[in-house]
Amino acid sequence: LKKGVKEEEVQDVKTSGKLGFFKKIWLIVKNPEEFFNHIKSEAGIRKALGFYVLLLILMLILQMIVKIVVTFVENPILGIIDIIGSLAGGLILTPIILAVVIALVFIMAGLYHVLVIVFKGRNPFSATFKAVVYASAPGVILSMLNGLPYFSEYVYFALSLVAFLWGMVVLTVGIAIMQDMGYGKAFMVAIIPTLVIIGLVLLAGY
Repeated sequence: LKKGVKEEEVQDVKTSGKLGFFKKIWLIVKNPEEFFNHIKSEAGIRKALGFYVLLLILMLILQMIVKIVVTFVENPILGIIDIIGSLAGGLILTPIILAVVIALVFIMAGLYHVLVIVFKGRNPFSATFKAVVYASAPGVILSMLNGLPYFSEYVYFALSLVAFLWGMVVLTVGIAIMQDMGYGKAFMVAIIPTLVIIGLVLLAGY
């Protein structure tokens, strides 16, 4: 990947107006370089955090709908009971799940930012936070498919691998652009935590 985008592409993005929720998702998937050049000027983390919260809520709602529909098709009576239980449980669990996941995102962004500092990143924590949050979108989107009865374990594993790899690409691009650093250093920032986690899992297995 080359650093930056063509001048005319940047101009097209800048003149396209504000990015809505679904347009952000589309650009993250289609052209992360273009996306991060567009949102680089966003002040603070409010918009990124709002995007992430909305994405998580949408994921939880869709997972609940899938669960209810699958149960209802198999047994309508259990489906009705499941609707009541899901609504009640959702009201209680959703705020807790959101709080835990958002806390974890802040922790992960903090860890990435330590590496950003090590590799001489130029911008504050908010820039790293935005890169981490938006790069998580492919994984969260894929999780919406979790539980679909027509997806075998192999298909879901393949899709998970694709989402992970593309998420790493998006994170690398995001860190490079948001922190004004080269793609080589940005890739090291993105990959080191992943390698550490894999190493810990392997050690735990032994």
